[in-house]
Amino acid sequence: MGSVEKSVAWELYRAVHALRGVGAKVTRIRPGLVARVFRNGCPSVSLNAMQEIFKSFSRVLVVSLSLVASPSIVALGQALQEEPEPGTFATNELFELNEAPQVEASQETRPPDVEPDGDGYTDKEREEAAAGALADRRAEAPDQVLTFDADTPPPQAEGPVGDTVAVVRSFAGIDFSMSGRPIPDVSIARSPNRILQATNAMLRLTDTGGAVISQMSTDTFFGLTGLKAGTTDPKVYFDALGTTKVFVIAVMGKGTPKKLHIAVSRNPDPTNLLAPESWCRFSLDHPAIVPQVGADYPNLGAGSEHLILTSNHFAGSGGGTLVRLIAKNILYINPPTCRTSVPLTALFPAPSGLTLDVNLRTLQPVQSVIAPTPVGGVVPFGYLVSALEYGTYGYRVWSIQRNSTGALVLLPSAPVLASKMYLAPPPAPQPPNSATYTLDPGDGRILQAVGVGNSIWFSQTTGCNNSGTGVNESCANAMQLNVVPGASMPSASFGQQYMIGAGTGVSIWQPSIAITPTAHVALMYHQGSKDLAMSLGLAVKRASTTIFKALPLERGACNKIGSQIRTGDYLGAQGDPSGATFWLAGEKLVNFGPDPQHLTCQWTTFVKEVRP
Repeated sequence: MGSVEKSVAWELYRAVHALRGVGAKVTRIRPGLVARVFRNGCPSVSLNAMQEIFKSFSRVLVVSLSLVASPSIVALGQALQEEPEPGTFATNELFELNEAPQVEASQETRPPDVEPDGDGYTDKEREEAAAGALADRRAEAPDQVLTFDADTPPPQAEGPVGDTVAVVRSFAGIDFSMSGRPIPDVSIARSPNRILQATNAMLRLTDTGGAVISQMSTDTFFGLTGLKAGTTDPKVYFDALGTTKVFVIAVMGKGTPKKLHIAVSRNPDPTNLLAPESWCRFSLDHPAIVPQVGADYPNLGAGSEHLILTSNHFAGSGGGTLVRLIAKNILYINPPTCRTSVPLTALFPAPSGLTLDVNLRTLQPVQSVIAPTPVGGVVPFGYLVSALEYGTYGYRVWSIQRNSTGALVLLPSAPVLASKMYLAPPPAPQPPNSATYTLDPGDGRILQAVGVGNSIWFSQTTGCNNSGTGVNESCANAMQLNVVPGASMPSASFGQQYMIGAGTGVSIWQPSIAITPTAHVALMYHQGSKDLAMSLGLAVKRASTTIFKALPLERGACNKIGSQIRTGDYLGAQGDPSGATFWLAGEKLVNFGPDPQHLTCQWTTFVKEVRP
């Protein structure tokens, strides 16, 4: 099957997710056969007609159709310019359906093929989506292929800013043996004298040299036991913007009932993780305006006056992102005793009609190191960024500001088009057999966004083709948007755009991003190939340069991983409060035990300070 036909199959596969909103559960898809039928030029059926057909079934059936296609597939067929093969298809198995609505199971009854810390899709769906991206002809070559001098050892002593980008210090962080979770989801925050690292199920507070001050499970930290336990998707952030500077921790409660748990340090350098004098903790119920199943993926950002929290909420193929604003002058104050609750300044449900693709399920709040600035009398209090959908060039900026009555509003921009489209990233090959051992690079949602004034940088994973031939690899997008707030909607334009690759056959994925007040930018990412077990990579771009400079890898060592193994959803990055360096945290694969040839590999994390 050709690459365009696979693209067609993937387009149809995505469209099928919309059918779940009418109560149909797709339990089997035959993308190869769909592509064959398409190639024979059979007439198409509209998406609305497809929905009506599916709604008419009341039991598990195999639908036999000549062809079911969306208008976008028809357009692709016109562009294919191929002669149809002889013969036609009368009845062929394309989908197997169930009328029952698709509802995410509770933690206790979740089917084994659904990833509890994932994006709402089953492992099977992720594999099929990745297969559709393996030879997507739309993949483009990266703008920059990273290279580095592997023989240059990183300096381990702190020094002044010089002409050489370098690792200032590096130390081991949380690993699998401490956490016990199969994927880490690494996050990091840096205060003047503390490093706070988080992975699934674990928090660790150290000094800036890596000496452990306090560590414990996230459940213990939030006082959760029994059915209330099971926190996941941790995010940590040090808000250095403004006079009150604090750590913020957010985790999603996967227990019963589901909640979003947050904590705020009572001073910039807490003495430990558990002392009441060091932290205030809060639980936020999910409001009735969002689906009460599938809560996932909390994110933290900050503008001049508000902490910005987002969370994803799924119900079948519906749902979207919830945006919460909490005033800093309420949340960050340090009274003799902690508040029992905090009022929300504003609450915004996800816009309707923008939830078909997984990218749209995440509005990434911007972590501003310099506050957004007013333009023409319009005062932006913070920004968020979202992608549109696979196979497009588009992004959207969201501005938090006040309307003519003084109420806070969340205003989306028109789509802003990049120079290259982004695609579903394909699986990352791993040794010793790239056909058998692969890692799941996740999806194309925006992973982190940072800002200096009205300039925003963000990162995401995309499909690319480093060589221009053969199968695709995964690449990292690092993009800059310049925003102009407006009374009715913000506008934005791209400043700098980078699709970053690592060479033929090498994948990089899940890039985190950080920025200094002087607009130096750093990335941390996974890197791997059939010859390189998943490693930890990092690259830095000075404000005055036009390329990212890669630093030596933290190389992985793994002999047996399996197929389509997940590596988590994100890595961590944040600038030092001094503005002089970056603090980055990520993972690599390592062998555990006396006989690594016969063990499944596990993850370990590293924390690195990098000087631009």
